[in-house]
Amino acid sequence: MKKIAALYTLGVFLCASSAAAAVVAKGPPSKGWDAAQRSNLPTVQFAAGVNFGEGKLRAAFQLAALPLLTRDERAKALFEKAKETCNIDLVGAIDGITVVSEEPLDPAGSNVYIATHGITPSKLTDCLTKIVRPGKMAVSAPDAHGVVELKTGLGGFRKFYLAISNSGVIVFTGAPNDKKRIDAAVSRNWRLAPALASATQHVDTHATIWAATATHKDIEKLKFSTKTGSASLQCTETACTVQGRFGLESPEKAQAAVGIAKEEIANSKQADLLPKVVETILDAAAARVSAEGSDITASATVTAADVTALISAIARRL
Repeated sequence: MKKIAALYTLGVFLCASSAAAAVVAKGPPSKGWDAAQRSNLPTVQFAAGVNFGEGKLRAAFQLAALPLLTRDERAKALFEKAKETCNIDLVGAIDGITVVSEEPLDPAGSNVYIATHGITPSKLTDCLTKIVRPGKMAVSAPDAHGVVELKTGLGGFRKFYLAISNSGVIVFTGAPNDKKRIDAAVSRNWRLAPALASATQHVDTHATIWAATATHKDIEKLKFSTKTGSASLQCTETACTVQGRFGLESPEKAQAAVGIAKEEIANSKQADLLPKVVETILDAAAARVSAEGSDITASATVTAADVTALISAIARRL
């Protein structure tokens, strides 16, 4: 039970808060988030992304992504056939992944935007046509919004949908047989929930890892409720910086939450339940937890080598 509480404390500070007090100075949105925010998704309340970067960090993320992408045997076979038949390394082509949903950790309610390089609509559909079994599946050409229809079974009675943009963003939804769902995911109507749109203004979507939420959450362990939040982990080849912020209900609750958070971090360390790199992050976060108006903020810096080691350790357990 103590271990769960310790890990939850880490998650609270690093995965569910906001990145800066003011709007973050940043360039254009990442390719995956740019595609997502243009869509007709007025009920989406959560967004998160991973940008693979370059060098050792990219290799670590690819290592972590591979078991997730190939956990399903059919998906694994698809990746292997694409590489053998079409000379397309789907995993190697991925630059980042963005997920949006009505609630965090909701696979059925999620849309996934995979930013790639070197994969065009025609290249993807040509490859799908080559690797599917003749007479067992038909692959349509992309429509005006990049939606591709796959028909399977006798008479094509089962239909599945994905999409790919001209910029190489591949889109899946948690309901792959729902045409309306994929159409909304790539509609370019710019209908995003206002609260989430506001929350994402406080985070750099080019960061190594980022997340934003507009959902109200009661966090019993830390005895407060959050209204909005977002977080980012930005890595260079040598160091990684975590920044975060919760939007609370009042300045008084924000001040109280700072004390509770520092106490929880200390308890987690005393219980000797966390890996060394996690303790390092919590040490730095404890020193830089503060209240700003109705918000609680935290930040920490660790070495990129520590983060790469942690990603690799997680990947081995997937």
